[in-house]
Amino acid sequence: MKTLLIEDNPADVELLKIAFEQTQIDTDIIVKTDGQEAIDYLFELAENQPESEFPSLIFLDLNLPKKSGKEVLRLVKKDEKLRGVPIIVMSTSDFREDVELCYKLYANSYLVKPSDFSMFMDMVGSIKEFWYNKSVLP
Repeated sequence: MKTLLIEDNPADVELLKIAFEQTQIDTDIIVKTDGQEAIDYLFELAENQPESEFPSLIFLDLNLPKKSGKEVLRLVKKDEKLRGVPIIVMSTSDFREDVELCYKLYANSYLVKPSDFSMFMDMVGSIKEFWYNKSVLP
């Protein structure tokens, strides 16, 4: 199983990797650090690889350089081959407008990043339980 993490903050990338390790989520994490890099990667996969090579789940930050997370979400969900990959938006933003727009763009989940490590670990545990243990992923 592969998980794509689209995040430009190295500390957040490391924190998520640690949380995945501690909660024993068995996945290969692929990291892309800006929106354009993520789009290039995903569309290259869609063009040249079978769907079995696609990530099973995408974690997407909204505030990215080059292309915003909202633009990445819009482009991925418009693409016939990629739209079935679940996207979990993880952002520091709890603005109602951001949440509503992401769901209108077909995000599968919207989570606000907790500032407390313990709460972050609880959130990752919930992600593991639902998305990796209970859900059937592509």
